[in-house]
Amino acid sequence: MCQISHLLSTRLRYYTQLSSLATKMSDAMRKSLATKLNKKIDIPLLGESQEQMAIEHLIDAIWGPIEQVAPNQSELDAAAGNAEKTKSIKTGMVDKLNKMIDIPFANEEQEAMALGLVVDYFLKDKMGQKQEVLQQQDEASQQQT
Repeated sequence: MCQISHLLSTRLRYYTQLSSLATKMSDAMRKSLATKLNKKIDIPLLGESQEQMAIEHLIDAIWGPIEQVAPNQSELDAAAGNAEKTKSIKTGMVDKLNKMIDIPFANEEQEAMALGLVVDYFLKDKMGQKQEVLQQQDEASQQQT
C-alpha cells in the first residue's frame, strides 16, 4: 500500500515540476480544496490521510499548468458577471488540462470533476466575487436537474 502511495505522489510531483508555478496556491487553500475532492474521489487501497496527500499533490499538478491554459486577465475580466462566457472559459480550460494531465486513479468523469473544481478556484481567484456568485448559481441549477 505504501508503494502505491509513493508511486502516485511521485507521478503527481512530476506533473507539478513540468511547469514553473507563476501563482502559488496557499497551503490552506490547497488543503481545503483537497478535502472537498477527497470526499468525492476514492483511491483504492489508500487510507484517508494517504488519499489527502495524493490529492494535494494532484492539485499542485493541476495548478502548475493552469495559467498556461487560462485566457489573459482582460478576457477573464470581460467574462466576469456573464455566466455563459464564464462556463465556456471553464469548459475550455478543463478540456485543455485534461489533455495535459492524466490522473492515474480517476476515471474520465472523476478527472473532469477534479479539474473543474480546481479551475473554479482559479477563476474565483482571477475573476473575483462575481465568479463565486455565478458558481453558486450553476451548482444550484445542477442540483435541480
